[in-house]
Amino acid sequence: MADKFIRIYDNVNQTGEMNQFEMQAELKTYIDRELYANLSQALNDVADGRGSATGSKTFNGYPVLHASAGKIGRSSITLFWYEKDRNHYIIAMGEHANSTTYDLTHYGQIEGDFRLNNRITIV
Repeated sequence: MADKFIRIYDNVNQTGEMNQFEMQAELKTYIDRELYANLSQALNDVADGRGSATGSKTFNGYPVLHASAGKIGRSSITLFWYEKDRNHYIIAMGEHANSTTYDLTHYGQIEGDFRLNNRITIV
């Protein structure tokens, strides 16, 4: 399993390494309080290696994984990340629009599939 969390921003910049609780505190700044429990569960899934593939989508040449927590159409959090050198690189955070479509409403990049406010479908 990976050891640290790193947040990618502006497509090429990154934060320093963080533990799971530090990453949770950082990501909480992007969401409303009622989503905190879902964020915690999604981060647990990232840390425990329970991510799902995002079809053929990649970021910086790495396959992207995602993990979701919450109820579709009510309140959910989905994290998107890739793995490199035993670390989790968080690239976007959004919510389910339906079972295969996600709106990147909370956090994202400045361009590409994982840009903020983009909608992506995983097939």
